[in-house]
Amino acid sequence: MFAERNYSDGLTQSTMRIDCWLSDGTSISGTGFFCKLPLREIGIEATIIVTNKHVIEDSDTGIIYLPIVHSNGQRDIREFEVSQFENRWQLHPDPEVDLCFAGFGDLLNADELNAGEYKLNYHVFDEKFFPELHNRFIYSAVEDVLMIGYPNGIMDEENMMPVVRKGITATGFNLDYEGRSEFLVDIPAISGSSGSPILYYDRVLVDRPGHQSPSFSYAIKLLGVLYGGYDKDDDQFVCKRIKDIEDSDYSFNLNLGVAVKSNRILEFIPQLIDLMKANE
Repeated sequence: MFAERNYSDGLTQSTMRIDCWLSDGTSISGTGFFCKLPLREIGIEATIIVTNKHVIEDSDTGIIYLPIVHSNGQRDIREFEVSQFENRWQLHPDPEVDLCFAGFGDLLNADELNAGEYKLNYHVFDEKFFPELHNRFIYSAVEDVLMIGYPNGIMDEENMMPVVRKGITATGFNLDYEGRSEFLVDIPAISGSSGSPILYYDRVLVDRPGHQSPSFSYAIKLLGVLYGGYDKDDDQFVCKRIKDIEDSDYSFNLNLGVAVKSNRILEFIPQLIDLMKANE
């Protein structure tokens, strides 16, 4: 949950940069973020990391960059190197959905986390942030959205911050673009942005009785996850995974991103329940 006065800080602490070294010796960067899903059947919540399948496929080694706070209050970035990286992720059950997840403990060694004099400084998107669990039909055809991630691996390493980009929904969130549980955003799909959360973020100045000055009211929802964009192929534009357009001529890129709707993340719940039961 994000602290009331630090909504935007919470958003920028919900993501992580992921660098993968592939079996052919090349590398790819992407974005991951934290979710907490309710597993009501077994009475617990599970914290997971979500990204795109194409970020982790064929990867031998991965490095996850996470913000930490030292015991003296100093903020820093810690690099966690993970072997057998691809094998630690669970793929979405629908092969057409470019999403995967890993349990927090499956990626990060608890002993290593507890060995240092620091704590992780991250925020999660829990069920309050999923429009599918509330009223997804309140959104108009055009809404302001934010994308948080690491385009081309860029981040503010001095202040441990990701890059935030602002755009609009290019197709209505209430509609399923081309019959799929997806929507378009007017934000470029650039290597490193794969797996970035797309957020509805509304900040309204309101007067509150009994307060001397007005304050802000916030509405934040996790609408989806960026995975692709449009690129010219022969004489027509086609939707491709970001991984497949990263080496293309960007003069032929329409600067349109394609996002999987966040309700597809909720489809991980049965997998999580099965994994929890198997580990009992």
